[in-house]
Amino acid sequence: MAQYDKIGTQYDFIKTTPFNDIEQYNFRSAIQPLFAGGDCHVIEFASGTGFYSERMLRWGAASVTGVELSSAMVDGANERLANTDLAPRAKFIHGDGREVKLYPAPSPQKFDVAASVWFLNYAMSYGELEAMFKTIALNLKDDGVFIGVCLPPIDDFERRIGSYTPEAMNRTGVRFDYLAPLESGEGYPFRVVALDPTHPEQPVLEFESFHLKKRLYESAARAGGMAGRLEWCDCDFAVDGWRQKVGLQHDDDAWEKLNKAPHMCILKISKK
Repeated sequence: MAQYDKIGTQYDFIKTTPFNDIEQYNFRSAIQPLFAGGDCHVIEFASGTGFYSERMLRWGAASVTGVELSSAMVDGANERLANTDLAPRAKFIHGDGREVKLYPAPSPQKFDVAASVWFLNYAMSYGELEAMFKTIALNLKDDGVFIGVCLPPIDDFERRIGSYTPEAMNRTGVRFDYLAPLESGEGYPFRVVALDPTHPEQPVLEFESFHLKKRLYESAARAGGMAGRLEWCDCDFAVDGWRQKVGLQHDDDAWEKLNKAPHMCILKISKK
């Protein structure tokens, strides 16, 4: 993922878009209840510039260990937290989540939660996806859980692409442009286009990712050692004022299409 060494902290532009309002709302709703006991240690894969690392600490996580392939983003994460009271509870490691590896936890035990916001979508094959889940399982306690923001569960991509509404997505500040299918038949690569919704013809940044089939995610999770309950949670657009923010308050057709073909979901999987 050398593309991110070039992007670096420019990636944080996405966090300023309406797209992030929905992303953050859904991720927080899913993960914050796990922090209620006050002793939850998190390993975050594809931690980027530490945006969600910081938020998880503020939401109640005891510690966050971020694993990120891009050295530029690791530097950005360290800089983000360097002068805050959260720094002692955060650690950022240069690493590739597609390589099966045990990372050091804050205590002799493993992590309570594995978290990711856009990590699994960097697997371009079933083999890479299985390796990601093996890494997740290896680093979790037996009663640990994975919470991830990822792409919607799709097996019928022709139907998905046919129902996709780039015009509505432009209003969120992030659009996915699907490319030619993978030769393996396992899914599709796509281009992530981040843009100013008022000027969609001028992308701020672009990068590529992969959308593999739902059955591959589920099979890879089991093969990787995540044997517990697996739940796909639909994207919830119930953020106060969000429909108005993206200018769809008077466009019922576009709003319905956006809800029927959402750009993300939450995947929850227990290790045991």
